[in-house]
Amino acid sequence: VNQVKKSVVKIVVYNKSGVGLVTGYAISTDGLVATAQHVIEHAELTIVWLHDGSSHPAIVVASDVGTDTALLHIDAMLTPVQFRNSNTLRLGEAVFILGHPLDLTYSLSVGVISGLHRKTHDKTEHGDFVQVNLSANPGNSGGPVFDKNGFVVGVMTRMVLTRLGPSGYGLAVSSNAVQSTLNRFVSQRQPQ
Repeated sequence: VNQVKKSVVKIVVYNKSGVGLVTGYAISTDGLVATAQHVIEHAELTIVWLHDGSSHPAIVVASDVGTDTALLHIDAMLTPVQFRNSNTLRLGEAVFILGHPLDLTYSLSVGVISGLHRKTHDKTEHGDFVQVNLSANPGNSGGPVFDKNGFVVGVMTRMVLTRLGPSGYGLAVSSNAVQSTLNRFVSQRQPQ
């Protein structure tokens, strides 16, 4: 857990309806941060907080609805996450999230991979989700799902709810889908 903590960030989003708190992660040493697109979609101001307590205003570089991925830039040196090929995942594999649910900074939740290549009924989504059984709450969206070795295998996008409440499992966009989108964003990015 300590090896990935420097790569996980807290993102505070200000918009017309109030303030939101979500999780994100560093993808480069030169200030690139990723999170879920749905959490910054209507942001008027976005502040990224690092593990050392420093805060930095962020600009949105790019976003993609289909993979629920957004790329932000801050003026800071970062420790990037490392991705794992999500095609190598197996059911029952241990995973964890380290995020900022309900403003509980750097909260850990552990679970397992409970489904692979899941799809939703939303036609705008890419359709390659990793199903995880772990406790996630508002604020975990946009945060990485790590394997036991600290490699990102997916990014939390939603908890599945039933009419009785939380189902106990969530969906993460597969690391392959996220990494492909981020690579496209970075290759299209204009030099600073």
